[in-house]
Amino acid sequence: MAYKHISNQAAFNTREINISTNIVSCYMTHTNPFYRNMRASYTEPLTPQNDFIGYIHTLDGEGTIHLTDGDYTFHKNDAMFFHHHTNKGFTNDNTNWNFFVIYFKLNNLSVPLNVMWNFPPFANETGTIKEIHYLVNANSYLNICKANTLLQKLIIEVLSYTGGVNTNNKSPYYECMENLERYIHQNIHLNLQIKDLADRCSFSINHFRNIFMQHFKTSPKNYIIKEKLKRAAFLLDDTTLSIATISDELSFSSPAYFTSCFKKYYKVTPLSFRTKSSNITH
Repeated sequence: MAYKHISNQAAFNTREINISTNIVSCYMTHTNPFYRNMRASYTEPLTPQNDFIGYIHTLDGEGTIHLTDGDYTFHKNDAMFFHHHTNKGFTNDNTNWNFFVIYFKLNNLSVPLNVMWNFPPFANETGTIKEIHYLVNANSYLNICKANTLLQKLIIEVLSYTGGVNTNNKSPYYECMENLERYIHQNIHLNLQIKDLADRCSFSINHFRNIFMQHFKTSPKNYIIKEKLKRAAFLLDDTTLSIATISDELSFSSPAYFTSCFKKYYKVTPLSFRTKSSNITH
């Protein structure tokens, strides 16, 4: 009797992996200039109800997330995972901001928090978010299951994609500039000097200015002033501190100079900005 040859290829999983997600909410947001969405709940104790993660990806425009460890300004294609409980709120300045953010609980998988990447939405990422948004709104058991399945796939794709972004096509000064940006945000209240920043990177001042300009597309002085003004706008909106106190806390040489810089950037005085600002609840 003749026997046919049978090809039998098998693959066996030797890992016990049980990843699960549970979507909390999904937003597709387009803001006008001077958007303010501040949250007071970040001061509440961490509980299972508010212990979840956010993923944000900016499609166009510019805006800022205010976290407890600092402010993170997003430009086109910037993306990041962050912890919801540390989120003080979202703001933008004199531009529109088009982004999506999805909040979820995640089990048995770690994602890097507060690490910003820049990459265009990969194939069907925007479409996936739209479908998740639709399924969550439909709010049936099976639709939520489908939405969570799509979310898991999205998270894995983002992690795979950003893993490549982190290791390829980066400037040799990328890590230095990213660390410097974090330092500036955490110490924006200080009178930051260009020489001190250059020394932190072990660069000459001229070399530092050139590398900084290549990375941030603006001069160190302009960048620092802009970040101080963003912080000032947050304080004007979120606190009752006087204009003189805010000027002093951010190390401006005088309230008059602070007001001049603020008006140049925001086209209104600090007092007018505070009067016109209004909180919005997401």
